[in-house]
Amino acid sequence: MLTLKSFRDQQLKKADKWAKITQEIETLAEADPEGASELAHAMIGQFGIMTEPETITKKPKRAKKAARQKSSPLFGPKTLIQTIEDWFAKRNNEWATSNEIVDGTELNRNSATRVIYSKHKDRFETRENPNGEPGKQFRVKKS
Repeated sequence: MLTLKSFRDQQLKKADKWAKITQEIETLAEADPEGASELAHAMIGQFGIMTEPETITKKPKRAKKAARQKSSPLFGPKTLIQTIEDWFAKRNNEWATSNEIVDGTELNRNSATRVIYSKHKDRFETRENPNGEPGKQFRVKKS
């Protein structure tokens, strides 16, 4: 059970970490002002101190996804199937394995495979991997 004293101790530790981080950032910012922002984000994420949830995350893929969603203010965030179809369109609808799709779209593996294998499987053509490797390859069905 968390006592008031242990809670206070935790908060003091966080404050000490924050003070060290800001001191390091200020020191390095004097030498390289442009790199200070990137460094600040990296150091803050490393210590798990979150000050701006929209811009700083612990996982870089989540940050990329958040940035991608913000880049489309008129339409808002894309659905999973739209993200995958757009990715295939950029690649001229070339065949791709599920691993390539996950890496290219930066989607969660479970979400991407759910779309490909079950939720929207009727939108994809499927074939065995011609290289003899295990797994299947996919591409969007031509209309």
